Amino acid sequence: MRSGTKRRIGALITGWGLVAALSIPPATGAVPAAGSPTRGGDKLRHALDAVVGAGATAALVRVDSDGAHRALAAGIADHVGNTPMRPHATFRIGSTTKTFIATVVLQLVDEGRIGLDTPIEHHLPGVVPGGAGITVRQILRHQAGIHDYVYALDIGSENWYLRGRWQTWTAKDKVAAGVRQPPYFEPGTGYRYSNTDYILAGMLIEKVTGRTYADEVTARVLRPLGMTHTTFPGTSATIPGPHAHAYAELVPQPIDVTEFNASQAGASGEILSTGRDLTRFIRALATGRLLRPAQLREMTDTIDTGAPYRYGLGLESEVLPCGKSVWGHPGGAPGFMTELWTTEDGRRSVAVSYNPLGLKPDDAQRRAVEAVLAAALCGP
Repeated sequence: MRSGTKRRIGALITGWGLVAALSIPPATGAVPAAGSPTRGGDKLRHALDAVVGAGATAALVRVDSDGAHRALAAGIADHVGNTPMRPHATFRIGSTTKTFIATVVLQLVDEGRIGLDTPIEHHLPGVVPGGAGITVRQILRHQAGIHDYVYALDIGSENWYLRGRWQTWTAKDKVAAGVRQPPYFEPGTGYRYSNTDYILAGMLIEKVTGRTYADEVTARVLRPLGMTHTTFPGTSATIPGPHAHAYAELVPQPIDVTEFNASQAGASGEILSTGRDLTRFIRALATGRLLRPAQLREMTDTIDTGAPYRYGLGLESEVLPCGKSVWGHPGGAPGFMTELWTTEDGRRSVAVSYNPLGLKPDDAQRRAVEAVLAAALCGP
């Protein structure tokens, strides 16, 4: 699986706050979930240990396969209290949020309330310059050419580290920052991953339904699937319940960068979730519980991105080194990286969260995570 420099990190890949300096001790071994089946899990356990051995401070994995599951954790969640990572911890899923947003848009398409080939100007007049020539489909597929607000707002600068990460940004703030920059290309003529696209998709949901995108995702996806540990933090900077802390080496010693105002990610990447909830979601999506066949076909109609992955409507496809085709979406938020994938038939799914020590994972961590995904998905 591609990641890091081979893959665009979905949500906020930089943007770190300056907090207390900490001492990061050596990694610990993996911790199995109490009561979880572990037979045949040695390969997965060794692979997860290797993620921490490669420099991540903590990692967890959840694998669901034909009704059975495995949940493992490795590393230290909180280096102040020396708290071990737990398999059922909550984490920031970053751009994996986009698959939830696209699912709701496609449900609204099925209801006849949105047209995929309708210009965004029809629903959001005056929000995007040239919006009459940009379709909903192009927004969801990152073919609109709109500049990514994450870079337009200079997330990751020293000023942002010190003060900017606590600021509340509205959807209009983020879109305005993106459209003030020159577009990457004429709509429909290329592919360029842009978080601004999914801020617009969230605004589209709200305009059509009269409710927030968080309310719509909750009513249409989270409650029907029993995803009781998945939330939209809104403007909150904290992560409730057990969770890993995120650390970065921006000064001579590592610093805690766990908290930031989640409104800065919004519909492009704000969700908090767990491995159990995420595997439940991706399995339900792949097996047709959330979308009718026509809309699922639209979602999985992918284009060439010029990279090792193809992109559909809020969903990516890849072929693993073992030859197995998988669907899913990665995500990145400050100090958190997520991988969520399922086999095409939905029989086997995996969610991984890990905490790279730095702005993004290095090559060793990426290779280690790829081994976790292979161990989880390439079996019989």
